[in-house]
Amino acid sequence: MKIYSVEVGRRIRKGITLKVKNSKAEFVSFDQKSKKTAISVFYPDIVYSSIILPPVDDIETLSILIKSRMGGIIEEGREYTFVYILQEKISETEFLYDVYAFPVDRYNSVTELLEITPDRLNILTLDNFSLLPFSKALFPEKNVFHFYADNEKVLITVSKDDRPLYIRANPVPDITVSDEMHNIYYENFNMTYMFATRNKKIDVNSILISGKASLNKEFIDLCKEFTGMEIHILNKEDFVKGMTDDDFIEYTLPVGTAFLDERFDFSPFELKKERAFNKISAGLSVISGLLTAGALLGIFSTYTDISKKEEDFIALKSQVEHKIDEINRKIDINKIDYYKNYLKRLYISEKTNPVLVFDLYPSLFRLLNEKEIKIFLSDSKQSVEITAEHHFESLSDYIRFKQKLRDILSGIKNLSIKTEENKNLMAGVKIHLSSKMIDSSIEGNLSVFET
Repeated sequence: MKIYSVEVGRRIRKGITLKVKNSKAEFVSFDQKSKKTAISVFYPDIVYSSIILPPVDDIETLSILIKSRMGGIIEEGREYTFVYILQEKISETEFLYDVYAFPVDRYNSVTELLEITPDRLNILTLDNFSLLPFSKALFPEKNVFHFYADNEKVLITVSKDDRPLYIRANPVPDITVSDEMHNIYYENFNMTYMFATRNKKIDVNSILISGKASLNKEFIDLCKEFTGMEIHILNKEDFVKGMTDDDFIEYTLPVGTAFLDERFDFSPFELKKERAFNKISAGLSVISGLLTAGALLGIFSTYTDISKKEEDFIALKSQVEHKIDEINRKIDINKIDYYKNYLKRLYISEKTNPVLVFDLYPSLFRLLNEKEIKIFLSDSKQSVEITAEHHFESLSDYIRFKQKLRDILSGIKNLSIKTEENKNLMAGVKIHLSSKMIDSSIEGNLSVFET
């Protein structure tokens, strides 16, 4: 996959195009050569908390619970988007999550600055998280203290594999001169290392330094003397080819962002849901295309085989005149009936392709929080049954949902709607769509029932 990875700081904004495969990357260009974009943002004011939640499979419900638990920490009246990382299972009914909150207005300002539309954005994350792929690859299953610094900022990410244990981000003062940089770096290193090991009780196994800080010998010597541990320097050989050492130091964060898992994406929930739907729809379309291509290939192969038999028949005609009637009966009756039935079945298969339901009603699947989709096929029609469950914070939310659902389904013939509601403002939705194989007309029924 080719991706344009951009780093957005206070003053610095730079990007690089890479071709990424698994955990390796190849340099393509310093210009934007891909429509797909990954963004890392320097944001020292990140809101963080550890919270305990019940086991929830539904991502939308989990987001609502997280927002309610973070109510006393996030700024009132400001909208946030969240990244939540499972830390441990406490019991059968309790899970500990680390939750990071990022303002939606900051998200919007970054995407507008870069003129990135939702369909071109793969991930928008924090600079700190862009260090995770390096730490995990070099020191698997170790507690890694990763220190990154350049002329603008200091980033520290303490992690185990791809699970952050503690993060810190600080700007470098504008008036700092190069001769003082090692002191700025060391002050941040010393304070954060002591806090992580003493207050957070993290047993640091490895220390990794990257960015311009990796070139500062005075700083590295101070770190080694303070910790008594070996100091490891990040290099490009294990991660990217086609770049010089200096370029890798300059573009360390964009390279790390290109490797980062989508769990660290701060895109709003609705956008994540739409992406997931598009992936499912695209996957089903690919499968349908492969099945159709296979069927057509089989027909072509069979046709070629028939042509060969007809040529053989003509060549033998003059020699075996007395057998013409017998051969004609086998080909004209048995074979033609066989292939006529074969083509009819192929036509029916095309008409009842389940992917058509997703293509015809994309807005329906974006609205529903579907729990189960069942597809039934018979000789005369196909049926699709969609079961969903929704939780509403107010009666007005519930009414708006019902009206939006009615608007979407108003174009479907023979549709009846039944509604039941309870005191908890929870509702289940079950939609049954069926299409006749010959004329593709749609019939359906909907029930909204109490859960």
